[in-house]
Amino acid sequence: MNVPISSEAYTGTDLLEAMAEAKRYNKFLVSLITCRLNETDSVVDFGAGIGTFAVAIEESCANLVCVEPDVKQISIMTSKNLNVVSDIVRIESETIDFLYSLNVFEHIEDDHAALREVARVLKPNAIALIYVPARNILYSAMDKKVGHYRRYSKRSLRTLVHSANFEITRLEYVDCIGFIAALGYKVFGNSNGDLSVEAVKFYDRYLFPISRLLDKITHPAIGKNLILEVRRV
Repeated sequence: MNVPISSEAYTGTDLLEAMAEAKRYNKFLVSLITCRLNETDSVVDFGAGIGTFAVAIEESCANLVCVEPDVKQISIMTSKNLNVVSDIVRIESETIDFLYSLNVFEHIEDDHAALREVARVLKPNAIALIYVPARNILYSAMDKKVGHYRRYSKRSLRTLVHSANFEITRLEYVDCIGFIAALGYKVFGNSNGDLSVEAVKFYDRYLFPISRLLDKITHPAIGKNLILEVRRV
């Protein structure tokens, strides 16, 4: 099964520059993973792009394998001394302690087949953490530009999990203020899907920390993204 490239790999300068400036947001994503790892774990970064998160995470585990099919991105990660395979089918069954996938599943047309492959490589009782964009009402020109097949809801993620050998241990929305910002972007933003670097920097510096505080109350119902944590049974 060939996994499509993640949003990191799209070469639009506006997107890459904008997301590189989301330092608090990226630090939050890394923290979601590192807090779950042991030094002896074998870990997979599923849809690793250019290795932005892998570089920050590899020191927290014994072995990190990046799954990325795009030749250009593989070359970039190889230059960073990351361990890369082009397809998850190259990983042996039941050998992985933890797998994470950040903003990738929305790029995969057959996400059910992808999740079944995730289940195959994980050891029994191992955890997968999947982070995806939420709410189809927010689907905008930016989603289309970067190749999103969909945005998710809790219901659609439960349906997805039902197709694989998993049980849900965590399912919640993230970034409630981001939901409002994304809705505003859809209604008032430009039609070519570009992002303003300055707007991203402003949001990341001033609003995202507030959003994370509010998430403690709003996470059951509203957010720009969803965190799905599942255990292989």
